[in-house]
Order: sequence, then C-alpha cells, then structure tokens
Amino acid sequence: MSARYFLAVPVAGVAARRLARLARESADESARIAHPDDLHVTLCYFGAQRDGVVNGIANALAPAALPRAFDARIGRVGPFAATGGRHLVALPDAPSTVRLRALYAAMPARVQRAVPKTAAHRPYRPHVTLARRRRGGSWSEVRGRLVLRIETIALYRSRPEPGNGPRYEIVRRWRLRRGAR
Repeated sequence: MSARYFLAVPVAGVAARRLARLARESADESARIAHPDDLHVTLCYFGAQRDGVVNGIANALAPAALPRAFDARIGRVGPFAATGGRHLVALPDAPSTVRLRALYAAMPARVQRAVPKTAAHRPYRPHVTLARRRRGGSWSEVRGRLVLRIETIALYRSRPEPGNGPRYEIVRRWRLRRGAR
C-alpha cells in the first residue's frame, strides 16, 4: 500500500506541549487526542503516493523560492465547524490566518509539477487538529494567547496505527527564509 503524504508546518516545542495540555483539558474520555509530536498545520495534502514522490517535491521546493518565516497567533481552541464539531482545533487569529493562507497559496503552485493531482478540493482553513471523536459530545472552548513560529515546512508521511489512528513521520524539512517576527 502506498503511503499518504502531505506538506505542513510542524508545531513543536513549548507550543506543542501547551496545545496538548489544552486538548487534555478540553476533551473527555471519548476523544482521541493527537500525539504532541504529530501537531501541524497542513498546507497541501497529496494523498496516497509512491515513495518516489519525495524527490519531485524536494526539487520543487528550492530554498531560495520559499517565503519568509513569521509568527502566527492562536486565537482560540474549540470545535471545528468544518467537521461538524467532531474535531477539537486550534485556530489562528485573523491576521495569522491571512499569512497562513498566503503560505498555503504559494505551495500548490510549486509542487504542482511534482504531484499533478494536488488541486485543492475545499476552502483552506488553517488549523491544528488537537483531538477527534467519531460522534457527538462537546468540547470546552478555550481562549488564550499562544504564538507559533512558522519557520519550517515539512513533508510528512502518514502511517495508520491500528487502534490509535494515524501517526506521522517527517520525511524532509525546509526552513523558510529568515524574517521578521
């Protein structure tokens, strides 16, 4: 079976630990909380691909062509309407959403030649998925200030882990150009 690949901004360090804590505080026993090492903001989903796709994406993401690093602020943690409330997500504030959408818009054009079927199939809503549940239930909504430093883009490989959902492996990383905070 082919692995599933996606391009994303990793969430790590203090930000990942704080988001994991917020997920535990907001969720009940019925929720499956994402592993802190798996937290990310997806930019492009490529779906099932042969492992050779990595080289084509790597060649498309030349470091000189990448945008500048920036800070994104989390505006709230709560249910994600796009999933009918089944996912608990961290959502960026309005200015950060604009910057993440600009980063998203730049990515498909660069990798389109490497992975021809990359077309976006729904509106892009930047978020970090913290927990999931199969049905019903409620989440506690949390407001707080948290800054994510957007300085790396990574190609992830998704592998199913029976009983726990997918786990993600970073295959390759690219650093964004140095930029203002």
